[in-house]
Amino acid sequence: MKREDLVSICKKYWEDYLYWKDYKKENTHIIPENAIPLIWHGDIEKYNNSNLKVITVSLNPHYDAFIRKNRQFDDYDKIAYFSGKEYFNQELYNEVSDIYDKYFIKNLNWHKDSLFKKYEEILNRIDTSYNNKTYHNSSLHIDMYSALATNPIWRNLHLIDKDLPDELKRIDLFMEFIDILKPDLVIISLEKKIVERELLSNKYKTLKTYKKENGTTNAVLYQGNDYKVLYGRYLNTPFGFANNTEFESMLNDIEKYDFYQ
Repeated sequence: MKREDLVSICKKYWEDYLYWKDYKKENTHIIPENAIPLIWHGDIEKYNNSNLKVITVSLNPHYDAFIRKNRQFDDYDKIAYFSGKEYFNQELYNEVSDIYDKYFIKNLNWHKDSLFKKYEEILNRIDTSYNNKTYHNSSLHIDMYSALATNPIWRNLHLIDKDLPDELKRIDLFMEFIDILKPDLVIISLEKKIVERELLSNKYKTLKTYKKENGTTNAVLYQGNDYKVLYGRYLNTPFGFANNTEFESMLNDIEKYDFYQ
């Protein structure tokens, strides 16, 4: 992973942010004021030095991240200052990448978030973690549709403007970032058809399907061209299986797989 590639992709994400930051609908900002794009969460250098490189994925960041009382960052004034930067350069990269790298250090309550909590359970079973030195590998979290937090949340954007979700969506940047990060495994809990079409480009082999007793698919382990993908259905929470027994069965099984490329 080259630094210049990271700076380049961050600049593209920042340009997308500048395009949308002042967008209003009915006098309401869609992008929270004093926010910045959250391009990744986790220590990217530790990720790059890990033997097993694992990325977890969601739709886009939650606007809660930029509510000061939630204390997900240690210096909101600094973030507000960066949000006014109109040009992305090396100096700004150094500053914001430090914020991204320390997300799971500064946000002391990340493990209470249902998304991160569920993903961390899976990560730990394959000897990786967002921020637990007990495990030998360090993971990153990124977002597939956008690095921009939105208010309302993504699934309600269509209530503001039916075309807004498609206009905001930047899967192209996500896929370019994936190419830079070169993961061994991507863990994701979005729509199954989106995972197969966008993330796997409809080119994959199904390694294992985890089903409920009634035959409904809980999760699928895929082999793509460049990485494996573990998909789990979203039911109130990522990998929202009907019961803990089914989830535990999947965890026990994935421990047996060789996720290294």
